[in-house]
Amino acid sequence: MNNRKSPYTGVFAIFIVGGLIGAALMLLLAPQSGKRTRRSLHRASNRLQRQTGRNVYRTTKKVNKFVHTFLEKLTLS
Repeated sequence: MNNRKSPYTGVFAIFIVGGLIGAALMLLLAPQSGKRTRRSLHRASNRLQRQTGRNVYRTTKKVNKFVHTFLEKLTLS
């Protein structure tokens, strides 16, 4: 039988341990509670959704106006 370890086993273990340490530090050093963070993210996502909707509406209006003007000029030529 072959009892040799893969050279990647140590690297994989280091990444797992580092991830666990990072997750633990994140939980200990979080600036606010999870409930407040979720509420903040929810508000920010709603604000971003409204802004995106307005931008899409404005862009659609501009594109429609451009196409309408282009087609008018095309038919008059």
